[in-house]
Amino acid sequence: MPTDQTKQRTAWTLLILISLALLIEASFPSTVPDSNIPYLDKALHFLVYGLLAWLNAYVVIKSEFSKNYNPYIISIVYILLIGIATETIQSITPERDAGIADILADLLGAGFFLYIFKQQFKLN
Repeated sequence: MPTDQTKQRTAWTLLILISLALLIEASFPSTVPDSNIPYLDKALHFLVYGLLAWLNAYVVIKSEFSKNYNPYIISIVYILLIGIATETIQSITPERDAGIADILADLLGAGFFLYIFKQQFKLN
């Protein structure tokens, strides 16, 4: 059975790797083919950034940092910064488009997943 320290280390590692992967992926031309499913890209933003927010909240709550700061606010700010960074990178990448709608989908996903997180862990 993994210890709390092992779980926290794993969560930190995943948070860093996923964040870096999103930033790196934004710097390449899109390899995703056009989809016939409307708003699929927004649904993916919602899901991926929502899960990233959940992971961020877990990491913050399990750290000493949460004693002084609200983990939900920190997670929303983190998602906002990562979202702005990826969209900025996409705006200067050939064959990529940046959009405020993507950042909005990121934040909506973060809010939804953080709501689930809060219900799951019964934290205030």
